[in-house]
Amino acid sequence: MKLGIFGGTFNPIHNGHIHLLGEYLEQLRLDRVLLIPTNQPPHKPAQQLASGEHRFNMCRIAVKGMPQVEVSDLELRRQGSSYTVDTLRQLRRQYPQDTFYLLMGGDMFLTIEQWHDADEILSMAVICAGARSPGESEGLRRYAAQLAAKGAKTEILDLKPIAVSSTRIRGAISQGGDTARLVDPQVYDYIGQNGLYGCQADQYPWDLSRYNQTIEVLLKPRRYHHSICVAKEAVGLARRYGASTQLAYVAGLLHDVCKNMTGEEQLQWAQKYAIISEKILFQMPQLWHSMAAPGYLRDVLNIQNLEILNAVRYHTTGRANMSLLEKVIYLADLVSEDRDYPDVEQMRQLACHSMDEAIKESLVFTVKNLRQSGTPLTLDTMDMCRQYGVAF
Repeated sequence: MKLGIFGGTFNPIHNGHIHLLGEYLEQLRLDRVLLIPTNQPPHKPAQQLASGEHRFNMCRIAVKGMPQVEVSDLELRRQGSSYTVDTLRQLRRQYPQDTFYLLMGGDMFLTIEQWHDADEILSMAVICAGARSPGESEGLRRYAAQLAAKGAKTEILDLKPIAVSSTRIRGAISQGGDTARLVDPQVYDYIGQNGLYGCQADQYPWDLSRYNQTIEVLLKPRRYHHSICVAKEAVGLARRYGASTQLAYVAGLLHDVCKNMTGEEQLQWAQKYAIISEKILFQMPQLWHSMAAPGYLRDVLNIQNLEILNAVRYHTTGRANMSLLEKVIYLADLVSEDRDYPDVEQMRQLACHSMDEAIKESLVFTVKNLRQSGTPLTLDTMDMCRQYGVAF
């Protein structure tokens, strides 16, 4: 198996990267490629570096139409500086029968002997570089001959690159320029929705009319009314505590989007994105809708904002160290104006006075009810109880 390895910061991944991937796949006849976002590039400072989660998600979006390409979080999970030799060692243990093709640009190729443990890198992979002009090709081939004299294997390709760079894209975005033609349309949406590189997520044109129409069709009238009430309450809490009212409204409106789907549909959406992380959750259908919603929101409504997705995901179980928006939606669901359980007025007053006091009180109430019904707590709820000092 010929396995291509294409690493980089991908900050963000753009159409030039995707074009190069296609060229490498075709010219080298690779069976597949691992696209590996680096954690911390050791060879150059990373400017305006988006989080590893954001860069991983953008890569996954960008290659969705390329079945031979898999995005790997290997270096993001490893933490620290992303040394290529460490990655190759790990991949060699995973894929001992494969032939590795290390893919890179010409500038990186000409410095490879300066890399950490360069001799080991040269012994483990075929080093591949793309020439973007006839003059560059000549220089790359001369250097390849020097490497070959030391026993290294190389491949020099003549490419037709797209003139675009991540630095140029970030600069254009920070200045309010239009970069829609330089990246995948959904990557462009992801950047805007998550407020990356100087964007403001509040200024993204959220399609509120479409979201409202969607839940009106999917939900029963009482559940639809509840969603409207939660959205309204979420805006009030967001305004009080300094969260984004726009994101709070969207998350509140859509928090129960999968509530009235069948259990089978909910599980399918949850498992599609590997949301179910503990076996006990399969026995708790009352929680499935919150685990199903992130996948549905991504795929059907193109909502890629991580704050919204996490707020919807954890609005029932909560979790330790919730973000401000997650707390807003968690509490808005508890104290919206349609709620009429005993002591709801006291909970509303607490929510207006202190988010953390209200959350702690809700946990005491939740633990008591679950004990009485014999229902186990999820790991996320237990972690949350530990954080707030609530016995369970």
